[in-house]
Amino acid sequence: MWEFLERVREEMLLRRYSRKTVKVYVGAVRRFLGAIGKAPEDIVDTDLRDYLVAVAEASKDGSSKMRLARNAVRFAYQAVYQREIGAGLPPMKGKRHAPKVLSKEDVLRLLAAFDDNRYRLLFGLTYAAGLRIGEVVRLRIADLDPDRQQLIIRQGKGKKDRASLLPPCLVPLIHQIAGRRPGTEALFLGRPRPPGRPPEHLTERAAQKAFLTAVIRARLEGRATPHTLRHSFATHLLEAGTNLRVIQVLLGHANIQTTTRYTHLARPHPELAVSPALDPDAARAHIDPNRRESRSTPAVRAPDSPGNRE
Repeated sequence: MWEFLERVREEMLLRRYSRKTVKVYVGAVRRFLGAIGKAPEDIVDTDLRDYLVAVAEASKDGSSKMRLARNAVRFAYQAVYQREIGAGLPPMKGKRHAPKVLSKEDVLRLLAAFDDNRYRLLFGLTYAAGLRIGEVVRLRIADLDPDRQQLIIRQGKGKKDRASLLPPCLVPLIHQIAGRRPGTEALFLGRPRPPGRPPEHLTERAAQKAFLTAVIRARLEGRATPHTLRHSFATHLLEAGTNLRVIQVLLGHANIQTTTRYTHLARPHPELAVSPALDPDAARAHIDPNRRESRSTPAVRAPDSPGNRE
């Protein structure tokens, strides 16, 4: 089994999967093989089906675990043995939960709860630029451009670079944390390393631990995770009238459908809507009570039938 798992790991690295994804997939395949109790080469379709049924029965909402197991096992056998497994399995219906969103006041209260300016800046950028926790801890000093009020996320999800927003209110904290260090260094440094070895960025675990402490201080238990700040960023932009396509680019979503879920979270502002029929210019031109009738009335074109519309 271990030789097979090592082959799976190597195939994923060759395909440039992130180390986090490699760890998750290899772990899922290991659990599958351990539960079935067969040699990897003896696995058949019914083994994967039986395992997924067992996962479903053991968990109240095991859809995410089932999808992970199915995808990991199918990848492993396709990559190592060039063999399809589980191709006939039905699609898995999963529950979609609405993302949690903080109000702007709650975000400010949370940021004020950090007693270390390093973490206050880290999560200030997480909210202000809509970053994932893995993206913000890997920011380099050179990735921030206060003059243009933007920052660059290098090799984010999907191995793509993208730009996002950098508000001026965070610039003083950036100067304080970055100091005069070279631009190639991480903005948020982790533990000191032995002499001669380059410094590493802060770990995600350390950032999450600091976040949890601040959440408790701000009395927001159960309402916020680091990713909640990203959801709040997108929702607040949408409420402010930002185009959905712009939000998609800032978040780095490959599919606009992923971004549209925020339309269900944003509070509607009907007072900002303007009826096209009451557009001031249109009203002045067409329904001005002092407007004199023209002697020649242009022919009115009948609306197209549904079958003739382009």
